[in-house]
Amino acid sequence: MLRPAFIIIAIAILVVSATASYSWRVRTVPYEEMQMIEAALTRVAGDKNAIGYGRKPTHETRIVKNNPDTRTAFCWYDVTDGPVVISATSSPSYWSLSLYDRRSENFFVMNNQQASASEIFEFVLYQKGSPPPSQSSALLVPVDDSQGAALMRYFVPTEDLEQAVLTARSNATCQSLQQ
Repeated sequence: MLRPAFIIIAIAILVVSATASYSWRVRTVPYEEMQMIEAALTRVAGDKNAIGYGRKPTHETRIVKNNPDTRTAFCWYDVTDGPVVISATSSPSYWSLSLYDRRSENFFVMNNQQASASEIFEFVLYQKGSPPPSQSSALLVPVDDSQGAALMRYFVPTEDLEQAVLTARSNATCQSLQQ
């Protein structure tokens, strides 16, 4: 009679252990992925709170899903020591800014159709719970997590617009706010 009870208890322990292990792994994978992204972005950009540029995809580009008519700029932001300003000039075609936290959750997106008709766009990222900086023309974006990734996408609809899009992209900045 003890044998069936022992088997049931052993199976229950195995199921609980497997579930706990799976649950732990599911929660840690996004952080591990974002650590690799942080390393790559800071290597290309040179540091945190600095802009980097994606290369134009070619037939030899290893990333299969890379869109050939999109140019990118990116930075790994860190608001630990204060707010960070991400700025860009308007592109002649579609552009967007996406912000991701260290869990790889996309918590903010804005594109040219949602933004004002201004030539220069400024986004000030600051730690949620701290007082927002006083930037009159900038869009204030509170962040839960002190670090994360910013990705700017620029659409190149035709070859003749590529240089204008690349010029707009080259004006993008990501830097600590000097108060």
